[in-house]
Amino acid sequence: MAFKVTPVDNPLYWSQFLSLPREVYRNDPIWTPPGPGAEHVQLNPARNPVLRHQRIKLFLALSEGHPVGRIATIIDEFNPRADTGFFGCFECFNEPVAARLLFDQAARWLAEQGVAIMVGPATFNTNQKVGFLLEGFDSAPSHMMPYNPPYYGSLADSAGLVKLTDLLSYRWGIEQTLPASMAAVAARAEGVPGLIVRRLDFHYPEREAAIIRELFNTSFVNNWGFIPLTMAESMAMVGHLQQAGDPNLLLIAFIGQVPAGMLLGMPETPPRRSAGDSLQRNIRVAILAVKPKYRNRGLHTVLMLRFIESCRKHGYTGGELSQMDENNIIIKKIVTAITGNLIKRYRVYQKKLQPIDHNLRPGTGTV
Repeated sequence: MAFKVTPVDNPLYWSQFLSLPREVYRNDPIWTPPGPGAEHVQLNPARNPVLRHQRIKLFLALSEGHPVGRIATIIDEFNPRADTGFFGCFECFNEPVAARLLFDQAARWLAEQGVAIMVGPATFNTNQKVGFLLEGFDSAPSHMMPYNPPYYGSLADSAGLVKLTDLLSYRWGIEQTLPASMAAVAARAEGVPGLIVRRLDFHYPEREAAIIRELFNTSFVNNWGFIPLTMAESMAMVGHLQQAGDPNLLLIAFIGQVPAGMLLGMPETPPRRSAGDSLQRNIRVAILAVKPKYRNRGLHTVLMLRFIESCRKHGYTGGELSQMDENNIIIKKIVTAITGNLIKRYRVYQKKLQPIDHNLRPGTGTV
């Protein structure tokens, strides 16, 4: 079977790029299709502020005119690692040759832009959906979490991509409590002078967006994959939280009048039924952040304790703590102390790129 990789540069290819996921997941009972027009919004800089500081090129793999795979290549101008570009939006049938051609084309385009390392999947950067799901195919993905067929990892491996890091997700039940040692730390931290923990206030979206942006950009600056949030992105986040979130799951901690930390959780919608047919109102802990200067005061544990109390009060039955970088020792220690129930593993890949000799004629991209 012959495959051709082509840029998405006309209305037909654009339509095929957008419709391909429905074909790949046609017989997958777990996959949930995006809402009407969701990908149009995601790929529109007027609606998705992340795209306003990125260069993106889309490619489609075809066989006899029929789409069999797709990929996006991304360079983020705000990425502190200027030598790194991303691939994302990857979808493909179980066709290793087509997948390799897509990865090779993505690597070539990035190399032509002067990039030395390709990392992904990341749609559209490491603040968005990241990683191929490797473990945990027995349950549906939580809110805004990646999902893919089990063979995607093999496609990446056979194309010469190698592991960069794994991101881990853990399941916890509302019956689980903080270990005694952590509860004692939280109790002491509750006595920190000027400590206030409150819910996100949607009556003041710009103020709250500015607080989230400050906490994110100061708390995660030394973490793997950090890319700073812009004010427009933070405003979009607040808008999404207001539309799909629950204020009882969105907590901000202050020391005096200074933002010190936050814990943002998202409810799963709709609620799920358990094996015993009881209603499960689950949540996903999306962000747990504390500014470096306040990390020795127990604010992580205070936020977790207040969050668990709020979940119980408002009828949530459990949730998912995701995605923890396997090398983030502090957060991993906190999470595993609460629950050791690892349920999903996502892999982030990388590939070192060869410099492009622009004097050579490029290949045709076919096999």
